[in-house]
Amino acid sequence: MLQSAGWAAHRVLFTLGDRFLTGLRPGMSRETVRGGLADWSRRCRALLDDWKPDVIILFGSSRPIHEVARKMAALRGIRVLSLEEGYIRPGFVTVEDGGNNADSPLCRIPPVVGWPMPDLTGTDFAGARSCAWHAFLHYGLMALAGEGSAFPLSHRSFRAGSEAAGWIRAGLHRLRHGGVADRAAETETGGRPAFLVALQVPGDLSLLSGANGWTQQGFIRQVISSFAVKAPAGTDLVFRIHPLDRGRSTLPGPIRAAAEAAGIGDRVVVTQSGSLGRALDTARGFLTLTSSSALVALMRGVPVLTAGRAIHSHPGLAWSVADIDRFWTEARAADADLVSGFLARVRREALVPGDFHAPPGRREAKTRIAEICEENVRLKRAVGRRSDLLTANSLARLQAVNP
Repeated sequence: MLQSAGWAAHRVLFTLGDRFLTGLRPGMSRETVRGGLADWSRRCRALLDDWKPDVIILFGSSRPIHEVARKMAALRGIRVLSLEEGYIRPGFVTVEDGGNNADSPLCRIPPVVGWPMPDLTGTDFAGARSCAWHAFLHYGLMALAGEGSAFPLSHRSFRAGSEAAGWIRAGLHRLRHGGVADRAAETETGGRPAFLVALQVPGDLSLLSGANGWTQQGFIRQVISSFAVKAPAGTDLVFRIHPLDRGRSTLPGPIRAAAEAAGIGDRVVVTQSGSLGRALDTARGFLTLTSSSALVALMRGVPVLTAGRAIHSHPGLAWSVADIDRFWTEARAADADLVSGFLARVRREALVPGDFHAPPGRREAKTRIAEICEENVRLKRAVGRRSDLLTANSLARLQAVNP
């Protein structure tokens, strides 16, 4: 991606999916790492000492392979850029210093008041279908190579049989519905006020690293048990399956079973399609573990509860799961000035226009990422000159004191 901008790039590959989907371009070398984390740690140390890179670019930040690279980079004073799908989509990708999601600097910076609401209208590069196809190829190749649950350097653990069955269910779901959305949540609830729960793709390490010990199943049980006792009469609870998990999620069954056991089976809905924005239009509240879709809820003035560590997990923006019993009746929209200041910082410090899964979007993102890398090099040179000047001044002072 950066070679065309004049950068020499070295790419580290871990799986058959990496090797198959990565082309070799002029100015880019490829290094394949096999084995376990100890092997990667040794190899990472040697590669960094050999290549002496100005910047390390990671996709994500919380996988074990990322943690090794980030630790090695910190010891050597090398800047790390962590990329991810955009916190706000479509039209943006995430580019952050040091880490993203639970590792994002935004988790440690309190929101500010007084910054105007940014323009978060992005170009839809239509990369969703390509994203799904690349994921299918990547994990399919890993399954063929036996790099599933026993492989320590992959994006997430999986078992080939269950993964294949899931993709078959997803395909049948799309064929059965012919691209037409399931019944809208507002139709299933009869238009009654509802609280929306956004679920995430199970097994994703970026979720597990920031969930504060919660599993999705545990979170679902907590939400249902609290809702059954404390939520106002006449309200419903809508669980929204993650778009990449539709048709293959194993969660609808346990959700319905927990709802029946709590005596609220007629007040709980599971939806596998439909627009998030449309669902939020009538939502009384929004609950999630760590999903960045909470940012959309904040933009629409919907109260948010978050159980894990996320960039929006700040007092005044999101409720804590410890207060879930009060959330159903006391939650109000976050202060508009606080929300606009928070989103302005997210836009300025974490988002750049683009889409990793569509050629026009990649070109857009590449331009800005290259600019960030170039800014880093200029800063390092300026700091180096400043350090040389300070050293020279210190020596001059020592010589003056000890002629």
